[in-house]
Amino acid sequence: MTENLPAPAGPRLPATYEAAKQALAECTRVDECKDWADKAAALASYARQRDDHTLLNLAQRIQARAMRRIGELSSELELAPRGGAGGSKLSSGGKIETLKAAGISTTTAHRAERVASIPEEEFEGALSSHTPPTVTALAERGTVHRPLEPHASPVPADPAQVAKATALLREFAAFCEIHDPVRIACSPRIDAELLRAYVSTIDGWLDRFVMRLPDEEAA
Repeated sequence: MTENLPAPAGPRLPATYEAAKQALAECTRVDECKDWADKAAALASYARQRDDHTLLNLAQRIQARAMRRIGELSSELELAPRGGAGGSKLSSGGKIETLKAAGISTTTAHRAERVASIPEEEFEGALSSHTPPTVTALAERGTVHRPLEPHASPVPADPAQVAKATALLREFAAFCEIHDPVRIACSPRIDAELLRAYVSTIDGWLDRFVMRLPDEEAA
């Protein structure tokens, strides 16, 4: 795919999609990737104003790649040495500070990591479709956890953790029985981005949790 990218006033991107792909693949700084994502979002907004679906799809593909690269780099931050060879690993606090300096919130980083967790073949297939998915849709795909390997043998949790999880699930189930989720979602001043991050985390946790619950006969 080598379409030329029309350049509106403001965002500056490479002349072709292939050039954008290559540049993002080689990007090693989260602040540069964020700049890419921001410019692609601006280009997408411009395309919507012009009702230019071809340009919109290209901009969304670039934005998705930029977010995926942010997620990859964000995941690597905790493993990166702080001061060169032999240095200590970067703490979670250091990771947060690095992301903050790049203008990336923990919520955005979490969503980007979800995009990065999608297998490469699946990600490329999604972007090559006639109508590529948005970053939000891709992040939702990333919340689906694949089954654990057959040989995996997790260590059972401490009884106190089991009791706490049971209490929290019971409390949330009781809340769900009497509160309409649509009314809550439509409430004014709700922090949608933050809540989506919470839901993504909970959804992934519950998915793995349910898959590991013993059958009724075994229980």
